[in-house]
Amino acid sequence: MNHNDSLKRLAQIFYKVAIQEEVRLIDLCDEGIFFMPELAYAYECGKRIMEQSDHLFDGQIAKWHRELKLKNSGIADQVLELNTEPKHNIVVEFKLRAKINDYYADIDKLAKLNPKNYTRIFCVLLDMFTENIPDDGRIEKIENYKNYNLKALNTPFKQFSTNQHWYKSDVSCVVAAWQLVGCHRRKQKRAI
Repeated sequence: MNHNDSLKRLAQIFYKVAIQEEVRLIDLCDEGIFFMPELAYAYECGKRIMEQSDHLFDGQIAKWHRELKLKNSGIADQVLELNTEPKHNIVVEFKLRAKINDYYADIDKLAKLNPKNYTRIFCVLLDMFTENIPDDGRIEKIENYKNYNLKALNTPFKQFSTNQHWYKSDVSCVVAAWQLVGCHRRKQKRAI
């Protein structure tokens, strides 16, 4: 299995689900993706992943767990258990339209998991004023948080205009996904 390709395909699913739900919600209630609850989005992504599991994971069928309690980390939004030796799981935390500290909390939760046993993914649907695309500062803050090594899975991050009734300005949804690699970036030692 080419792990990097599989993770990029996961990130594509996150985007496709978001854009399809945007269209459905506009038809149903004239609201966009941010009308959808976070766990409903995670559930829809999980269904789509399982429908394509064989393709995503090069012939392997993943076992899907949602809201699973993990040792030392708390409850994970989604866990995909791969039938590999040694045992390996993909853990995904989702956030929709939240505050920066909520993003940090999910990244911290992922960081508690051993990277030898878990591939750790953070996916966020950011509500961003369209005039501030591609980054209103939050993406940079996420990528620089605590010197964690976050590897973008879908750059440039995909975005689309969304219906919403909270703000007068136009808002877009930016779909961003990262893999938390290793534990921390190594800090450079200062020359004395």
